[in-house]
Amino acid sequence: MLADLPALTVEGVTIRHNAARWQVKTNRHRETDGASWGWIEGAPGNVCWSNSSRFNSSAAGEAVKLHHEWLEAQKSPDVRYIEAKEREAKAQSEYDEAKRRLEIATQKLEACLNATGRAAIAKFGGAA
Repeated sequence: MLADLPALTVEGVTIRHNAARWQVKTNRHRETDGASWGWIEGAPGNVCWSNSSRFNSSAAGEAVKLHHEWLEAQKSPDVRYIEAKEREAKAQSEYDEAKRRLEIATQKLEACLNATGRAAIAKFGGAA
């Protein structure tokens, strides 16, 4: 049954797709030859990479990229639309917050400039 699942192959390593998002992880202990090694978190099975083999960290990163592209391609137009609307709402909220902060900063700057102007006029003998 698992053999029927779509898969990808990078540098001779075949990995079956699943619904999880994958991430390249690095082990903190090096191999005996000093090479870095790690695994792909979220991938089915035990998918390890080693910088002393063809399936190295770059190849693992490519596999993750290809899997995420595949996941994205599986989404329906309705799901993509919902995600786009959610991103739009978040961006609008961030824009509104930035605009609010700019208005506050502008008011403070104007108050500071007005106070500085009044102080300069008073210092040089003009009317405040």
